[in-house]
Amino acid sequence: MRTLKALAALAIVLTSFVGVPGAEAASTVRLPAPVRIKLPNGITLLVVNRPELPMVAIDAVVRAGSVNDPAGKAGLASLTADLLKRGTTTRSAPQIAETIDAVGGTLSTGAGADTASAGVAVLTKDVDLGLSLMADVLQHPAFKPEELKKLKEEEVAGLKSSLDDANAVVKRAARQAILAGNPYGRPTTLSSVGGIQVQDVRAFYDGYYKPNNTLVAVVGDITPEVARAKLTKAFGGWKAGPVKLAPVPALKPITGRKVVLVDMDVSQSFIMLGHPGVKRNNPDYFPLLVLNFILGGDFTSRLNMSIRDKQGLAYGAGSAFTMYRDAGYFTAHLNTRTATTAKALDSLLVEIRGIQGGQVTAEELGTAKAYLTGSFPLRFETNGQLASEIVNMEIHGLPADYLSTYRDRVSAVTPADVQRVAKQYLHPGDYDLVVVTKAKEVRSALGPFGTVEVWPKERLIN
Repeated sequence: MRTLKALAALAIVLTSFVGVPGAEAASTVRLPAPVRIKLPNGITLLVVNRPELPMVAIDAVVRAGSVNDPAGKAGLASLTADLLKRGTTTRSAPQIAETIDAVGGTLSTGAGADTASAGVAVLTKDVDLGLSLMADVLQHPAFKPEELKKLKEEEVAGLKSSLDDANAVVKRAARQAILAGNPYGRPTTLSSVGGIQVQDVRAFYDGYYKPNNTLVAVVGDITPEVARAKLTKAFGGWKAGPVKLAPVPALKPITGRKVVLVDMDVSQSFIMLGHPGVKRNNPDYFPLLVLNFILGGDFTSRLNMSIRDKQGLAYGAGSAFTMYRDAGYFTAHLNTRTATTAKALDSLLVEIRGIQGGQVTAEELGTAKAYLTGSFPLRFETNGQLASEIVNMEIHGLPADYLSTYRDRVSAVTPADVQRVAKQYLHPGDYDLVVVTKAKEVRSALGPFGTVEVWPKERLIN
C-alpha cells in the first residue's frame, strides 16, 4: 500500500478512537479558524494548520460551474474542468497521472453547479510536487482536440446509458421540470455536448479561470507562512483579469400542480415531487436541516416509517433540500408498485401536510439533533473534507463562525421553528410531480394530482 493511503487509513482509525459520531465526542470537536491571506494576483488563500499527520490537502475552487454554461452549451463547464488534467502544454495526461501516482498522492478536477475545482492530496514532503501539478493544470491546460473528443464520447455514452436507470431518469426529469428556464436547470443533452468545440472550451476557460476568481484552501501539516510562500511561487505567473459573472435569476414559483409522466417499461413507479426551495445561505438553514431529517432525511423519518414500514407501500421514501449559491429546490421521493402509485402519493402528501399542521415530538426532535450534532465530526475526518467545507463557506457566503457554532445552532432549533419553516417552505398544493413508469397503467390514476403531461424518456437527453 502506498504511504499516503496507509496514513489516510491510520487517520481514520485514530479518529474512531475518539468515539464519533456520539454526541459526547461531538461536544469536544475543535476546528481552528482558517487564516485568510490575499495573494498579489488576487487568489484568496485559506489555511488551516493540522500538524498531526504529515499530509496536506489543497483545494482550488473557481467560480466556473455549470450555472455559467452558455445557452445551448450545457456541459461546457464540466468538460472544461475535466480537460484540465487531460494534458498541459508541458505534460501529457499519462505523465500527470504517473507523476502524482509515483508519490502516492491524488489529483482531481471537476465541476459542479456553482464551481469548478482542482484538488491535490500529498504527503508534506511532496507539497512542492503536488502544487506544481495543480498550478500546471490550472494555468497551462492544452485542451487537445483528441482529448475533448474522448470526453464527449464518454459523456454521450453516459447520457444514453442513464435512460436505462429509472432512478436517474426520475431525478433528471424532476430537475428539468422544477428548474425549467433557470441556468441551474439547463440539462446536458446529446445536442449540447455535440455542439461543444475546442474554441468554446478555450473561451470558457479564458472568461472564468482567473486568480481573482479563485479560492484555495490548504489544510494539513503546513503553516500559513509556508503556504503563502509556496502558493505565491506556484501561481505567481497567473495574471488577474476581468470576470463577468452574470446574476442568476430567482427560480420562478410553481403555481398549481403539474404531473410529468415519463413512459418507461419498468415494474414500479419511481416518483419525485418537488418545487423551488432556498439557497444555501438562507437564515433558516438549521431549522430546515432538522425539518428534513424528521420528514424524510433518515431511515427513521416520517416518510419512510409511514409509507414503507407501516403501510408497506414503498421500497423506500425520503426528502431533500438541494441548495445552491443562488437558488435551491425541495424534493420528496419514493418507489412503489405501479398498482399503488396513487395511494403512495396520497400518503406522501399527507405526511408533508402533517408536519406543517402539528408540532414534532420531543423524541423526533431529539433523534434529529443527536444525529446531526453527533455525525458532525465525520465531515472532517480528512484534510480534503475540511478544505472542501472551508471553500464552500466562502462560495455560499456563510458566516466565519459557521463551523464553530454548527452544533449549538442545531441544538437551538425548537418544535415551533420546525413547524414554522414547514409552513413557509413546503408547498404540497403547488408542485411538479414526476412519475416514471408504464404510462398507460397509471395515467388515469394521476389525474387528481395535477395536469398530466407524458414525456418520452428520450426527451430528457435530446
